[in-house]
Amino acid sequence: MPEISTEHLANGLCLTLTDDSRELSGGRWLVRLRCEARMAATEAMWQGIADQNLASAVRERFGGELFFSSVKERNFIAAAEREAVLAELRAQVEENILPYLARPETPARLFRQQFEKWRLLLTQEEARRAAEVASVADEKEPADFSFLFKKD
Repeated sequence: MPEISTEHLANGLCLTLTDDSRELSGGRWLVRLRCEARMAATEAMWQGIADQNLASAVRERFGGELFFSSVKERNFIAAAEREAVLAELRAQVEENILPYLARPETPARLFRQQFEKWRLLLTQEEARRAAEVASVADEKEPADFSFLFKKD
């Protein structure tokens, strides 16, 4: 997976383009361009959360790295056309995705989306743990299976 380029945007996001292309068969290729943007959540983003106990729990559990990923691909491309198609996909990313990612408000939006996902995952984990504790508390004694081993 050769990295094509890395660009640090003015809003703090780091954009990486990676060529994930691979040969399929008979000189045909799956041309795939992966676009990833990463950034650590800032202290100001964490301070904007109303419930600071929840914010600290989410931060402790998930770390707070913001992540955006998009994959552009074209299938069954002739080997001779591979580089041209890859350049076309890169132009699409630069025309459509880069302007969105470069906006000043994008990191804050990305943080809100990621925080909501993290909050839901944390809530599900806590509910699962509570259900496990409740099921263990309901078991008063281990089940008696000795009748299975009695010889008549």
